[in-house]
Amino acid sequence: MALSNLTVRVGVALALLPGVIALLWLGGPYFHALIIVAVAMSAHEYLCITGFRAHAPSHAFGLLVIVGVAVATTAAPLFWLGPVIVGATLSVFLWHLFVPGDIPSTAARAGLMSLGVVYTGILPTFLVHLRALPDGFGWVFMVFAVVWLSDTGAFFTGRAIGRHKLYLRVSPGKTWEGAFGGIASSILGTFLTRWLFLPALTPLDCLLIAIPGGALGQAGDLCESLLKRAYGVKDSGTSIPGHGGMLDRIDAVIFAAPYVYLMSRVLQ
Repeated sequence: MALSNLTVRVGVALALLPGVIALLWLGGPYFHALIIVAVAMSAHEYLCITGFRAHAPSHAFGLLVIVGVAVATTAAPLFWLGPVIVGATLSVFLWHLFVPGDIPSTAARAGLMSLGVVYTGILPTFLVHLRALPDGFGWVFMVFAVVWLSDTGAFFTGRAIGRHKLYLRVSPGKTWEGAFGGIASSILGTFLTRWLFLPALTPLDCLLIAIPGGALGQAGDLCESLLKRAYGVKDSGTSIPGHGGMLDRIDAVIFAAPYVYLMSRVLQ
């Protein structure tokens, strides 16, 4: 990454971070609205990447279903998640039944839209459920600390000592050294969050959150890279200068968030 691009990336992150933290601090409808906006932007980008832009009605329907699922999932207790997924899946299949388009590719398109429902519509909503916990601010901060410090640690460690490619076919710039540097930074992030907001956590708790959570965040980044490479796309969008699209920014967060939510319930 060129120095000028890195400067833009860091500058934009520093400009946006106070607003994100403020909405996280306020919680309630403010943070809820932030997540729904992120879902809508990510869903739009996902649908464009996977080819739905060429068929405006399907793109609009997919966006409506994904955002609707996110709203329903965050407005209701998590035990409603199963019925919401079933309803969304049925809706997607019925849409492709009555608006089939090219018949041979119907199953692939229905599958891609269904994946988008879970990927961009449900995974991000775990941040809302985390925020609703008694120590919700600390738990969401934990997700951000684990993922964003991992991203930073992996980048600078990889640049400094990276030699062995992590997954050349999917993300040529990533190295094993960077990945381990990212995990170390995730551990630092969990201990920082424990010190600031969640003092009841033990050092072992922090490790149990940081290592799998950091690994899942890196896997989320690789999965989005795989998706973009499959469709010959460099970035998911251009909405965030220096970062690409919204999905580029939250791909790791949405993989780590469900795991951190699970750990928050196990450890409390």
